[in-house]
Amino acid sequence: INTFVNMVGNLQTEQQVVLPGGWQQPNKAHLCLYILRNTGSGKFSFSVINTGPDGLEYHPSNFDSTTGRQTKQLCMTIWDIPAERVLDSTFWVLLFRMQVYPSKKNDAAFLYTKLLTSLNSRPLLSNKESGPAEFYYPPSTQEAAEQYHELARLALTTIPDLGARPSKFSA
Repeated sequence: INTFVNMVGNLQTEQQVVLPGGWQQPNKAHLCLYILRNTGSGKFSFSVINTGPDGLEYHPSNFDSTTGRQTKQLCMTIWDIPAERVLDSTFWVLLFRMQVYPSKKNDAAFLYTKLLTSLNSRPLLSNKESGPAEFYYPPSTQEAAEQYHELARLALTTIPDLGARPSKFSA
């Protein structure tokens, strides 16, 4: 963890790193991807890319005005994170523990309501209007949600930065 925290501390302004994410329970696992970005001026952003179905209830929703179908912000970003929060190994230990040690306590609620809100001390939905956000149709089935190439494609086309151009990724 100390080596990882040192790497985070060495991220230059506008640099980002994509990290494996998610959680393990005794009988199942859920995969997400995370993007940590140094946005400059001692601030970071932290994005959770989640194609669901677990955890999407915490992501902002919209409706497509032409189809009436629900869309989700599959990449949700926490903005204005003070550097000291991402340089504290406690956050990373708790985050990575969810992936390494299966437990019934490892779930979307812990990630979204405890860990993510601790980063900038704000409610999750207060981040919705803080930066660029794109809404997509969530995968329609569990099988589709488990096709991780879509998760990776979304993560690799996302730049969580104020004023960034949209990725124009479409599923």
